Amino acid sequence: MTCCPATAGLGAIVLASRSPRGAAERGSVEELHGEPAARRAARVAVEAGFWPVVVVLGPGGDRVRAALAGMPLVTAPGPERDEGLASSIRAGLQRLRVCCPDLRGVVLLPCDQPGVSEAHLDALAQAAESHGKPIAASDYGDALGVPALVLAEIFPELLATEGDRDASAVLGGDRSRVVAVPAPSAA
Repeated sequence: MTCCPATAGLGAIVLASRSPRGAAERGSVEELHGEPAARRAARVAVEAGFWPVVVVLGPGGDRVRAALAGMPLVTAPGPERDEGLASSIRAGLQRLRVCCPDLRGVVLLPCDQPGVSEAHLDALAQAAESHGKPIAASDYGDALGVPALVLAEIFPELLATEGDRDASAVLGGDRSRVVAVPAPSAA
C-alpha cells in the first residue's frame, strides 16, 4: 500500500449499490481489467492510501461481498429505498463515521469507472490540499463529478442530500469551493 501525506486521515466510499450498466449487483461484479469492478475500485482506494474504505452494497449484495473477500475494508448495506446517488453516499458516510469519527474527508468512488487509478485519487487529494478547497472533483468538461474528494466540513451537506441532482449540486454547485481535476480516461 502506498500512502502519501495527502491521503492521511481520508476515507473512501466505493459506490457499488447501483450501476448505470444495469442491476447493481451485476454491474459491481462485472470484470474491469481482470477483476470484479467493486473489488478493483476498493483495491485502487486502498492502494492510494485511503482508510477506512467502505463499500456500499446494493440489494442482494452477497456476490459483491464475496468478490471483496480478504480485502481490508468494511461494507455497508445500501439504502432500502433508492433515492439515487445521495442515498448511497449517506449510507457510506454514516458507516465511515462509525469506523473513524475523526475523518478529515472522504473520496467518493463509483465502482464502474475503468479509468480510475491510484494516481487519479492521489491527484484529487493533492489538489484539495494544495488549493485549500473543501472539494476536489473530477472534471468532465461540461460537469464536475465523481470520483471526488470531499472534506469533513461538507459532510453535513452530503448527509442532507436527496437524489442524484442534490449530490451533484454539492459537488459542483458552488465552483468557488471546488478544485477541478481532469477526469480519468476510460482506459
